[in-house]
Amino acid sequence: GELWIVSAYHVLCNAALVAYASDETIYQPAAVAPENRVATTRAARANADLDCAAAQLDAGITGLNYQLGIGPASNPIEPAVGMKVIKSGAASGVTEGIIVAVSGTDVVIQIDPTYPTDFVLSLPGDSGAVWLEQQSRSPVALHSGRQSPRHAAAVSLTAVLAALRLKPLSL
Repeated sequence: GELWIVSAYHVLCNAALVAYASDETIYQPAAVAPENRVATTRAARANADLDCAAAQLDAGITGLNYQLGIGPASNPIEPAVGMKVIKSGAASGVTEGIIVAVSGTDVVIQIDPTYPTDFVLSLPGDSGAVWLEQQSRSPVALHSGRQSPRHAAAVSLTAVLAALRLKPLSL
C-alpha cells in the first residue's frame, strides 16, 4: 500500500555515490520549503552499486503513472538488444534510442544510426529518467548517465526493483 518514487542514487541520496548517510527529505520543486516536501529516502531502499534509490511518498501525496511528454507506462519488462526505447529526461526532454548492449544489469542505449549526428540522446540532469520500450511503453531501464554524446548508460529496471525490494503497481 505504500507508494515510492524510484530514481538514481546520485539524484536522491548522494551525488558522490558514497555510502548512505541518512534519510533525505525530497522536495518538488527542489526549493526546501515545508509545502514542497513530497517524500523521504530510506536506507533499505538505496543501492549505490546499481546507482538506484527510492523515496516513500508522504501521506497525502498522490502518485501518478505518467511520463511527461510520453504518457502512462505499462508493466516493466527485461531490456533486450535491438529494443527501441524512449525516455522523458529533465534536461533533454523526450528522446529515443536503441539498446545496443545488455551485460548483467548494465544497459547501453545508442542514438538510432539513421538520426542526424547532432541528435541529443541525454544531457546532465536526465539521471533517474525511465527508458520505456517504445510500442508497449513498458519500463526497461533506469537512466544513470551519458557515456558519450551518442551513448547513454542505464540499469535494468527489473534489477533495480529487485534490489530496492519494490513491486510495480499492477497496471
